[in-house]
Amino acid sequence: MVASRSMFRILFVFAIAVAVVGALAACDLIGGAPSTEQPAVNLESLAMSTSTTGQDVLNHVSEAEADCLNSALGDDDYNAFLEAELLTMYGQVGDLDPLYACLTGDNFVLFGIDFAAARGGLAETSRDCLIGLGRDHPDAVVTILGIETPPAAVTELTSMEHAYTLELFDCLNAEEKVGLTVHLWAEVGAYQFTGEQLVAGFNEQEITCFMDSFGITREQLVALMGSRLPGQTSSEAVPCFTDETLGRLSTHMLSIQLGGLTDETNSCILAFSLDHPHFFELLRVGAFDSSVMSQEEFIEIVNDGQQVLHCLNDDELRLMQRSAAVGIASFGTAS
Repeated sequence: MVASRSMFRILFVFAIAVAVVGALAACDLIGGAPSTEQPAVNLESLAMSTSTTGQDVLNHVSEAEADCLNSALGDDDYNAFLEAELLTMYGQVGDLDPLYACLTGDNFVLFGIDFAAARGGLAETSRDCLIGLGRDHPDAVVTILGIETPPAAVTELTSMEHAYTLELFDCLNAEEKVGLTVHLWAEVGAYQFTGEQLVAGFNEQEITCFMDSFGITREQLVALMGSRLPGQTSSEAVPCFTDETLGRLSTHMLSIQLGGLTDETNSCILAFSLDHPHFFELLRVGAFDSSVMSQEEFIEIVNDGQQVLHCLNDDELRLMQRSAAVGIASFGTAS
C-alpha cells in the first residue's frame, strides 16, 4: 500500500541508487571532455536494432567523440565495443556510461533515447516523441538512462530540472504505459519504510482491527509491518480496510518519500482515491491480478490513474522524478 516512481513513484516507491558515469575523468586526462558544439555528423539517421554494433554507432559520431571513448576504455575494451551488439552486451543500467560521457549534446539525446526505446521495445512513434522531449529537457534523458551525474558535455543543458513526468507518459502508447506501470510495481519495496512509519499511516480503528485479527500487540504489529513489502496484505487484514484506507496510506507514504506534501496535494490525492478505488487496489501486492480482466479494462485503469499526477505541484513532481529514476531507468533491462 504505497504511493509512487516511476513516474509512478507517486504510487510505487523506489530506491534512489543508479550507476555513476565512470569515464569523465578519463576524458579529462586527454584534454577535456567533448565540446558542447554539435558534431559534423550525428546519430539522427541511426535506427537501433538488436544487430546494431558499437562500430555502427561510431560511424555516426565525430572523430573527437570516438577518440574520447577510445581513451576512456583503452584499446582492448574499445575494440570489443566496436564488435559488440549493444543491446545484447550492454543491457544493464550504467553499462554505457563511458559512451554517454563522450557524446556531445544532441548525440547524447539521440543515442540515449534510441537505445532506451529499443531496450524497452517502444514503438517508433514513442521513440520520436521521447527524442523531442529529450531535446527540450535533457535532464529527462539523464533519468531515463539512469545516470546519476550528467556527462560533462550536457551538464549545462541539464542544469535546469524540469517537471517532465506527464510529458514522458504522454509519449507512450497504451500498451507501453501498462508495461512501464507493471515494471514499476515490480520495484515496490525497494524503498525501505520502518514498521513505525507504516503503522502511522493507519487510524486507530484500523490498528485495533489489525491487532484483533492477528491476535497480536501493537509492538508486534509494528514488527510485522516492518517485515513486509509496502502494499503486501493478507486475508486477515482485508476486513480492516475501508474505502479510503489505501488512498490515505498511499498519500502518507508519498509524503515520507518526498519529505512532505502540501495540504492541497494531500486533499487532492485522497479525493482521487475515493473516486478511483480500483486504481488504488493495484497497490496491494498480491491482491490484484490483471489477468482476470481484459487488456482494454486494464489500460483504462492505468490511464485513469495518471490523473493523480495532476495533484502534485511542480516541486513535488521533480522530487517524485528523482525517486522514480531507478525504476524508469531499468525498464526493459535484462534481469
